[in-house]
Amino acid sequence: MEVSGDKDSKTEEPTPQKLRDARKKAQVARSEEFGPTLMFVFAVLYFWFGWDSMFANIKEVMTSIPAFIYTTDFPLALDNLIDKVVSKVIYAIILPFALLMLVAGILGNVLQTGILFSVDPVIPKGEKISPIKGFGRIFSVKSVIKTLFSIIKIIGMSIIITYVVRLGIRDYMHDLSQCDVSCQMLVFQSLLKKLIMILLPVLIVVAAMDFMFQKAQFTKDQRMTKDEVKREYKNQEGDPEIKGARKEEQRKMLEQDLNKKVKESRVIIVGMNLAVALKYKEDLPLPILLAIGKNRMSFKMIEIANKERVKIIADPELATKLANEGDIDQYIPSSTIEGAARAIQQSNE
Repeated sequence: MEVSGDKDSKTEEPTPQKLRDARKKAQVARSEEFGPTLMFVFAVLYFWFGWDSMFANIKEVMTSIPAFIYTTDFPLALDNLIDKVVSKVIYAIILPFALLMLVAGILGNVLQTGILFSVDPVIPKGEKISPIKGFGRIFSVKSVIKTLFSIIKIIGMSIIITYVVRLGIRDYMHDLSQCDVSCQMLVFQSLLKKLIMILLPVLIVVAAMDFMFQKAQFTKDQRMTKDEVKREYKNQEGDPEIKGARKEEQRKMLEQDLNKKVKESRVIIVGMNLAVALKYKEDLPLPILLAIGKNRMSFKMIEIANKERVKIIADPELATKLANEGDIDQYIPSSTIEGAARAIQQSNE
């Protein structure tokens, strides 16, 4: 009951800091379907556009076998055949394909998570070897859904493959008895193309759906309680030098989207040559500091606020405290909660 209650209380979306901490531990939204599907797409394109060249290489190797055997002694023929296989099959077909699959595998991860490196997953932890927690992971709702998803995918693909093959064989059945090797190769190619044209879109849709599900599930798993959100932002009030550098960078960025920030604001707190924009909605645990304007920028903010009919409250002490202690796009500092609540209440009047 306690665990369930804790989960129910986690109603807040994860903060950027929470997501950064999770990323350091390699905890990110990742679909296990996306990578293999991308590799399959690359493989299809590789063989689709290179089939004629590959077939010519393989045919050249096969037709050269009798020539090697009957024109030279066996050891020399074997050496010549190996050289031919290495140059025409391994170097020309297999090696490029292996490199392409390696690139596709890496790209499949990078497209989902960006460049990510973490040793945390390989660090031995007691919870990883705990039998009880191990059984919990195996029989969790997430694992059950994943297993059912895999079963449904396998059944669906089996039905598609069976249907396409049976339909294709039936179309060629009346000519199959008179079909030589070249003819059978054409039949096989035709069936394979039909199969790929049906399977490929299905796999892409499945991978996209799985990625969206994994992203939503990850966000849900990372949710926080309101107390955790308040505690995290209180801890971030820390180092003055870091805050100073961050504020300077934030102010530069702010000039680019000042209009948007003021429009989104619930109230503008003004002081002497100072203006602070606060955003607040009923579903937020605390107001968010959207913008800080000093001197000329403060007058610009007031001008936009008047134009957009955003409430302006004069409170020099609160404005100064918010500007000195707060961070843009973060919840307001704990020391300003009471004053901000009064200002928001006044804006409703």
